[in-house]
Parts: sequence; structure tokens; C-alpha cells
Amino acid sequence: YQDSKWLNDNYEELKKEYAGRAIAIINQDIFHSDEDYIKLLDFLRENDIDPGEIFVEVFPEDDVAYIL
Repeated sequence: YQDSKWLNDNYEELKKEYAGRAIAIINQDIFHSDEDYIKLLDFLRENDIDPGEIFVEVFPEDDVAYIL
């Protein structure tokens, strides 16, 4: 819960800094980031971290628009 609240509180700043990247948040800090979501998950597993146990967020590129 604390990591999701931290992400929410810092979302706009993080979105600018990590545009186009996936981030892993542990203890209200960026543990690791990568441009490739799968590579981020692989990095976590290689470091004995279960991606299902931490908070992972993906930020789109700044110039990407989604039509819903």
C-alpha cells in the first residue's frame, strides 16, 4: 500500500523522469527501471525478487496518445 501511495503522490514527476520506461518500486523508491518491461521482470527474478510482490508501473512515451 505504501508504494502505491508513494507512486500516486509522485506520479507526475515520475512520469516525466521515466517516460517510456517500466519501473519497479520497493520501499517508496525506484529499485530499477528499464525500457523493456520483460527485461525489468527478468532483472527482478534474477535478483530473487518476485514481481508479483512489489509495485511495477509502466510509463508511456511522452508523445504517445491513446484513443479509448
